[in-house]
Amino acid sequence: MTAIYSIFCVNFTYQTMSMKLYPCCALLLLLLSCNGLTEGQSGKAPSPEGYNLATPEKLRVRGSMQEISGIIHHGKDGEFMAINDEEGRIFRMDVRADKPYENWKFGKNTDYEDLAFTGKDYFVLKSNGSLFHVQNMFTDSISAVEYELPVKGRKEFETAYYDRNVNSIIIICKHCEGDKKQHRTSAYRFNLTTMAFDPAPFFQISVAEILDKMTEKKKS
Repeated sequence: MTAIYSIFCVNFTYQTMSMKLYPCCALLLLLLSCNGLTEGQSGKAPSPEGYNLATPEKLRVRGSMQEISGIIHHGKDGEFMAINDEEGRIFRMDVRADKPYENWKFGKNTDYEDLAFTGKDYFVLKSNGSLFHVQNMFTDSISAVEYELPVKGRKEFETAYYDRNVNSIIIICKHCEGDKKQHRTSAYRFNLTTMAFDPAPFFQISVAEILDKMTEKKKS
């Protein structure tokens, strides 16, 4: 199952999605791991094309980035864009280079959770669901425009990714007040054409449905 987790994270990275593993994704991975293995198998999965999970290369980041909140691959081997938890800075990390990471201050200190890239623009997710559209990236005049999620009640988000099929940034809730009674995890869409959030969830993940599927698989 661990191997499946690793493949999922690597593939997400190269689709410009965040490289973190989130609770709702973990539930989906549990389902995938059950469906992908048959009785008697050891649980090991083959390496995806271009990777050898049996011989990983360990790359260390500098001490200034020990609390990375969001990270995306930046195109060339060993280079990533990342944010840490509260500084309001975007870092360009070349993990193979022996020099300080370039960084740009886009906003005030607060609780930032993830970073998404559309191929053109950068978006930073705040824990309350607000999205910051970064302006003038890589310049001294960098700034950000904030878009607030129009959802009432307590909410906490940790995941954001770009979905090119719908030209939108999708954010996934970690703890949302409206999800508790339904035992669901909601995802919301920020439409890049209208530059606005849809008020209703873009999709919802049912914990019960996933557990039912897992139970069915075990019985079979």
